[in-house]
Amino acid sequence: MRTNSSSENLVGSKLSRVQADGSSVEAWVGIVSAYRAVHALLNQELVKSSLTFPQYRVIRALGKFGAMPMSKLGEHMVVTPANITGLVDRLEGRGYIKREGTGTDRRITRIALTREGETTYRQTSIQHSRLVSHIMRALSENERLTVAKLLQKIKEAALEERGRA
Repeated sequence: MRTNSSSENLVGSKLSRVQADGSSVEAWVGIVSAYRAVHALLNQELVKSSLTFPQYRVIRALGKFGAMPMSKLGEHMVVTPANITGLVDRLEGRGYIKREGTGTDRRITRIALTREGETTYRQTSIQHSRLVSHIMRALSENERLTVAKLLQKIKEAALEERGRA
């Protein structure tokens, strides 16, 4: 008895897509698992500085890029305005950051590190860098470069897809 080859091709094609999607999901699960493991370790270190990871990210963004409007800080953090407001409020209350008027538009408030915030930025950045460097030593220099390129491609594909949505 002869089978329908176009039917077999269709089934084979669907199976190949499912298998490809499966490897995509497995790769994604691997990325997320690695991120969570590293993130947990970084959080463990940040507790010593009495900071949460989101608070550290605010301090890091301001330390790296300088004072900026709250909206720009939210873009760097990829969080909602309500979340950034809460983070800024808590960090301001602890003396790490301050709000500054721009002078030109009273509706725009720039966020800047205080002297204490700058000190905290330098200290936590050194700790963060040492820890990440130690973890990344599991990869060769070439592997680290490859991972960075591949993750950039994933990021660009996600941003492209987000733009279509």
